[in-house]
Amino acid sequence: MPETAEQPDLTQDPALVPLSPDEERFITFLFQENMNRTRAYMRAYPKSGYDSARASASRLLAKVNVQAEVKRRLDEEAMSVEEGIARLSQIARGTILPFLQKGPDDFFYFNLNHPDAHEYMYLIKEVEAKRQRRVVGHGEEAEEWEDEWVKVKLHSSYEATIDLLKIHGKFTKKLDLTTDGKPLPAPDHDGFERSMKTLAEAIAGQLLQDDTPKSPES
Repeated sequence: MPETAEQPDLTQDPALVPLSPDEERFITFLFQENMNRTRAYMRAYPKSGYDSARASASRLLAKVNVQAEVKRRLDEEAMSVEEGIARLSQIARGTILPFLQKGPDDFFYFNLNHPDAHEYMYLIKEVEAKRQRRVVGHGEEAEEWEDEWVKVKLHSSYEATIDLLKIHGKFTKKLDLTTDGKPLPAPDHDGFERSMKTLAEAIAGQLLQDDTPKSPES
């Protein structure tokens, strides 16, 4: 009998189909490019143009086995609840001290390149740098200087502390049942003042009435 070609196993889970080397490379670049599929595809296939890379990347990500591998890697990199609470605790206790270095002139300087600072980069929320060029002096003695400022903003220690207290049940959100959980209306300060004025006038009127001399009884 003539040999028949081996038929593919149609019962195999598509998510379990092995990835090709090109698909593996594309997924690796996908994570390196912050999930930008077009840039990842152009790195995996340098000769592809932008439009073709965008379309081809979408086709790749539509494959079940590629989706499964992306999800697996995301799950691996995901932060656990315990790790999240630990990070919040570190931010709540965080200070600017790891980024300060004492110079030979006994002044403190901001230094992000110091090895001690690298360990605490997660404390930083924003970094803003400014440069300004200026000329000092006149004529041939003029010199050009460049000033640079670096503004660093840390994550809020206060907000991290509040979040931790909420996690541990120390803050409870209260709902007003008379409004079905809706926000209470703002207090009517004008109405309160009007009521107090009316009450004061009524009391004053009553006092005047009590002080009015009464005619002797006949």
